[in-house]
Amino acid sequence: MAYRSSLAEHLDPAAARKERGAFFTPPQIASFLTSETILSRDDRVLEPSCGEAEFVLAACGRLRALGHESGQFNKQVFAYELHEASARAATARLERAGFSCVCETGDFLAKEATASFDAVVGNPPYVRFQGVSAKDRLRQRELAQRMGVDLSALSSMWAPFILHACEFLLPGGRLGLVLPAELLTVNYAAPIRSFLLKSFARVSLYTFDVNVFPEVQEEVVLLVAKGYLMDPAEHLEWFQCESLRDLGVKTSLRFTPKEVGARWSEGLASASSRDVLDSLASQGSLSELRCWGSLTLGAVTGANAYFSLSEESAAQFGLVQGRDVIPLCPAGSRHLRRRDLDEGAFRSLSAKGAPTLLFAPSEELSPEALAYISMGEKMQIDKRYKCRKRSPWWRVPLPAVPDAFITYMNSFGPNICANSVSVPHLNSCHGIRFQDGLKDLGTSSLPIAAFNSATLLSAELVGRSYGGGIQKLEPREAAKVMTPSPQIVESIRCQLESMRASFDDYLESGDFETAVSAVDYVVLAQGLGMSEEQIQLVQEEFRRVRERRKNRSRGR
Repeated sequence: MAYRSSLAEHLDPAAARKERGAFFTPPQIASFLTSETILSRDDRVLEPSCGEAEFVLAACGRLRALGHESGQFNKQVFAYELHEASARAATARLERAGFSCVCETGDFLAKEATASFDAVVGNPPYVRFQGVSAKDRLRQRELAQRMGVDLSALSSMWAPFILHACEFLLPGGRLGLVLPAELLTVNYAAPIRSFLLKSFARVSLYTFDVNVFPEVQEEVVLLVAKGYLMDPAEHLEWFQCESLRDLGVKTSLRFTPKEVGARWSEGLASASSRDVLDSLASQGSLSELRCWGSLTLGAVTGANAYFSLSEESAAQFGLVQGRDVIPLCPAGSRHLRRRDLDEGAFRSLSAKGAPTLLFAPSEELSPEALAYISMGEKMQIDKRYKCRKRSPWWRVPLPAVPDAFITYMNSFGPNICANSVSVPHLNSCHGIRFQDGLKDLGTSSLPIAAFNSATLLSAELVGRSYGGGIQKLEPREAAKVMTPSPQIVESIRCQLESMRASFDDYLESGDFETAVSAVDYVVLAQGLGMSEEQIQLVQEEFRRVRERRKNRSRGR
């Protein structure tokens, strides 16, 4: 059975819980959020997705602690739960604890709102947009229109839950919610971020350096918003907690987003380090990566194991390079942890059996290509989603060959790798095509110059943390990573070129820390003219934020 669930697996299978986005909340979190949002024994409280009543139990306990002598809360505490068996288990659990309140089975998003509650608490379901039905999507659009929020069709279920929960709040009401850290980073959450600051007088965030949810690797944040429809909040109160032990103990930091809807993830870094980056950007010393050129997505084959082949596999099927297959940057990014994917590096990959060839037959199909296509159809490769959407199914659309690659799933941080061998890439990395006049500088010097603490800290702030402590950069996020400007890189080009051999050795041996320190000396000190104090600040902040991301994968 699931964490803190009383239901056996056959009554509530893991797959069913995942489909409806049900993840059970640790009692310490429920207790903390109810204490922050329920301030009077007379407060009316709503829990929109109660599961097996962790928040409802905490809410009733909080009301009793505030002086409510009875355990009868039928006119004061209300809960909804989509899953009938969970709703029954919630009611039974409350009865065992001596509490009575309304726990109704039904879809909260389908409930007509009445602004009659002082507090809404809970853990909204985490269902990605792909799992939202057409009926629910229509309902969400209507909700967004009512609330005056431009909610994206890509929004996960927790976003409309916030909006609908606010429809139940009285003026001055309070929210206490467990939310995915997507709130801080993703583009579709920008209208929600703006709505919260505009609609509440005080908005507080609680983030954690370690994973505090037993069932999921997804990072969570706690949101406490107070003073609904009062004066808008001027800033966020941010409590950066190491673990659950810090709840209610840590002192808050003040974070003011740069603009409406701006990402809140920048608040993970100290204000002093952000000031250094902002100052360098305002001087033109640091510029976003998109100032160097455009970022491109890699090719999507729909079946990498079929379309990408090693030289040995191609030979077994009689596929000839230039006729049936073409050179390819293999899937993954470990082989891109280098300054340049040149002929020598590419030959080495091929010799080790890496899939460095892509099935891309010429217009006049050879007998061997026809046989390979027939084999793919027998394997039903043509029935796979991406394949059946194109015609012919076996022709993979290729983007323009990039000048360089940038890794986007990172443990340490992203790096840029020149594409001297001029091969196309798959969607396991992004491509960069440099602007006119910048290709030579970009391919020869930017891969070294961009491996500095300021750029890597910037990547931590614009990217997002995924399960296992991995940093992910979507193309639009990677485009915003702050790198030394072309003018700065040109000014230190000779120094950068002189350290090529040592930089290559550091990356080859996996000694990324030493590589960054060496680049910092050239880029931050000589190129950007940063003081020793500023360099140390940025270096320490990059290490701290990176370690926070990695530590979250190690649990409590």
